[in-house]
Amino acid sequence: MYGIQDMGEKDAKANLRQDINDNLKRVFNEALEEDVPDRFKQLLAQLKAKEAHEKGAAAKNGVATDPGSSGDPAKGGKP
Repeated sequence: MYGIQDMGEKDAKANLRQDINDNLKRVFNEALEEDVPDRFKQLLAQLKAKEAHEKGAAAKNGVATDPGSSGDPAKGGKP
């Protein structure tokens, strides 16, 4: 059977786990509320512009750039 000390240790461990859980949730929620840094926004805009340019050039040349348009299911395309 469990002694009083064992029960106290279990309670302490349960409390510690709950504190860790609460703190992780708090930190995660705070991170979700943070705004995306301007530098990341700039990099994303550059990436989107580059992808749009490449898709436009590929379409002009008749080349598929989207894996979904390849027709090959092994490459993520639709049969």
